[in-house]
Amino acid sequence: MTPFEMVLAAARFEKTEYTPVAGAITDFYMSTITPGLDALTEPERQVAMLVHAAELFPDTPVIFMLNPTPGLYPELIRNLKAEAGDSPITTEHLGAACIPDPALCPEHAERVREFFFAKEKIPADVRHRFGYCDGILRFENPFDTMVELVGSSEWFLKIASDPEFVNTAMELFTEASIAGAEALAEQIGPPRFVILAEDFPGYIRKKDFDRFVLPWHRMIFETFPDAVKLLHNDSNTTHILDSIAGCGMDVFHFGYETDVRAARVAMKGRAALMGNLSPMKVLAHAPLETVVSECNRILSEGAGPGFIFATGGEVNPGTDPERVNLMVECAKRHGAPRGNF
Repeated sequence: MTPFEMVLAAARFEKTEYTPVAGAITDFYMSTITPGLDALTEPERQVAMLVHAAELFPDTPVIFMLNPTPGLYPELIRNLKAEAGDSPITTEHLGAACIPDPALCPEHAERVREFFFAKEKIPADVRHRFGYCDGILRFENPFDTMVELVGSSEWFLKIASDPEFVNTAMELFTEASIAGAEALAEQIGPPRFVILAEDFPGYIRKKDFDRFVLPWHRMIFETFPDAVKLLHNDSNTTHILDSIAGCGMDVFHFGYETDVRAARVAMKGRAALMGNLSPMKVLAHAPLETVVSECNRILSEGAGPGFIFATGGEVNPGTDPERVNLMVECAKRHGAPRGNF
């Protein structure tokens, strides 16, 4: 199996040689450790960083880079702001808004161009080993986008006081996320691995999550029923684990503040787990013996069918790449996942 095929297999509760390790690595980290980026265009930078990542992390697919993402939200937000003028966006503005045509959205077109540039330029062996440009797609995220659009204090206040506004906003932005993803899939091919990243739902009460987030996440994940579906939320989701388990995902990438055993119990086999080594306190800065000890603890408590080892949040700048590879060494020493498949 290639490193990416191992991740897909674990997501489906299939056998793997050892617990696979996924790199929760973003452009933010790779740009700090990849030489020669200053003179490159953005698409060229992406290619250079991914090729360098393949050299640095030969057994670890980088999950959070080169995820083709639709670009309907920028146009939708521009339209809403233009309609509202100098006033706050209202429920009426949201209810009257139309989902933009992907063919007319400049950001969407640019992301498609970047995808095909990367597909042409990334060496074929790198694309094959790590799954780049091969059926990966990322949804635009409705809840976190509304936090940014309205402002965190105002959005959380509306969750408590204006449910009509919140539901109207979530409906509009969920439908736009799906429309953009479907349009993108028509252009780049059907996805086999899709990602939704939403951190701010971890800051609301369970009853509010069930009302304002869960139905819309289910709708998003129903878009591509044959794809492996990953939900990323690295906030403390302990209080909503039971609800998250029912959102329609196949893999839950959870944060280091959430206990791996509690997450395993809550999933009840409904979703695989991906996590959850502390990226800053442990991986980046702890003594190596502590890193090994924590890796072994998480592997022992979480490993088994349906477990992917990763940091519980993105790998932080300043992290020695060899520490990321140490996670793989620990997983290999731990051996094949044990339990019933």
